[in-house]
Amino acid sequence: MWLKSYLVLLGLFALAFYTVNLVESEKQKNRPQVQNENKMDAFVVNITATHFDREGNPHSQLSSPKITHYPTHDTALLEKPHIIVYQAKELPYHITAENGVSRHGSEIFDLSDNVILHQASSEKNLGITLTTQALTVYPKIDYAKTEHPVTIFNDKHRITATGMETYMKQKRIKLLSNVEGTHHVGDMLS
Repeated sequence: MWLKSYLVLLGLFALAFYTVNLVESEKQKNRPQVQNENKMDAFVVNITATHFDREGNPHSQLSSPKITHYPTHDTALLEKPHIIVYQAKELPYHITAENGVSRHGSEIFDLSDNVILHQASSEKNLGITLTTQALTVYPKIDYAKTEHPVTIFNDKHRITATGMETYMKQKRIKLLSNVEGTHHVGDMLS
């Protein structure tokens, strides 16, 4: 009799345990799933990273007070990024912005808010400054583009347009639409 009571009690306990687990399992299924895919995995402060070409010469450099990396899509948020794209026989291009996002490691940089691309004057050229609110930079192929309004100027010229593609190595800029420009015989900055 004692054995029979023990087996019934054990069976009831097993049934209760199974029921509680079943209810908890259903609760878990009905709970919204929290996505941790956008959780940062690393950050660095006051960084300067330089990429070199095959000959060992600097090709591009990224500096930022803070970079926060997210592994899911290999993206990083950049605070006040400063990108330098070096040129073989010319002065480098300096590109700055208030904010940025790097995609695919350092393949693509989406810069935003007060974006400035600048190449200083030299004996060979007048130099150039470009301002816009958003610019996508591909430093490995010396290319940048925007669909936003852009202003390009130097000591003698001022050009505004909507949309632009720039090929830094070829020193070529393609303006996409609404292009207006002025040429000054004297020095614009005086």
